[in-house]
Amino acid sequence: MEPSMIGRVRANLLVAALAASLVQISSLLSILLFRVPERVFVSEAFRLEAMSFVVCMVIAAHIFANAAFHAAQKNGHLTVWGGRRGAVSLSPRCPHLSLVVLHLRFVSRRIVFLDDFAGGV
Repeated sequence: MEPSMIGRVRANLLVAALAASLVQISSLLSILLFRVPERVFVSEAFRLEAMSFVVCMVIAAHIFANAAFHAAQKNGHLTVWGGRRGAVSLSPRCPHLSLVVLHLRFVSRRIVFLDDFAGGV
């Protein structure tokens, strides 16, 4: 498997794991606070709903990260070098830095922070 593909898979698995953790936490809180019976959370319907939630959260992460990337590009917080597959220079002062970095991980682009070159010049 190519390193770029491994990076994309890892980024998607990270988002999916966070969404699955959210499902588990909400299930536990439902049992403890609202006295929902445990049998509700072992049914096929719940498993299908949980899987759908995780998939929707991964898709939503892609959408929000893409929007943050385009907003950062429009506002001058990043510069693209070398076309669609080239490196991206990113300002650490970008207001949506984590979402932009997530987008760059989703599409396997190299990230160079602008302040990294300040000491060398």
